[in-house]
Amino acid sequence: MSYIIRKMNSSDTEEVKKIAKITWQDAYGHILPLDIQEKTLEEAYSLETMQYRFDNSIMLVAQEEKKIIGYAFFSKKQENGGALLESIYIHPNHQNKGIGSKLMQEGTRILEPLNKLSLHVLKRNESSLLFYRSKGFQVEKEFNHKFQEFPVTFIRMSLELKQLDK
Repeated sequence: MSYIIRKMNSSDTEEVKKIAKITWQDAYGHILPLDIQEKTLEEAYSLETMQYRFDNSIMLVAQEEKKIIGYAFFSKKQENGGALLESIYIHPNHQNKGIGSKLMQEGTRILEPLNKLSLHVLKRNESSLLFYRSKGFQVEKEFNHKFQEFPVTFIRMSLELKQLDK
């Protein structure tokens, strides 16, 4: 499999939305009801929200031939030298092939110098928790949140970036 990691363009938005919908159903189907997923995705990938992201985030896609197979959004570097991995999703047919790792490496390379990468993951999303732990992320805390009034628990994890290339 040959793919490239590149910055996302506005013309990629529809393909990214499709990946989001497929991966959310795969990752959160046992956690969030479908109607909650759909409402949340509608807001998260609206024109306004995406424009805000283009202005305020680092947005990357993984592309195989002419098809997008994954993406990652990072906040820009904060004053404390850290950044937030806002989202990272790989199409289920392309998971476990190193694409997520490459997206994280490229995002942190763009954000260099960066001392810490943090993220929020749903507590019951076991496959993502395993992935992040395998990369060296450590649990900082748990907190409650609501998706469209549906209660969930998130785990905040962080990684000191000198560990990322291990």
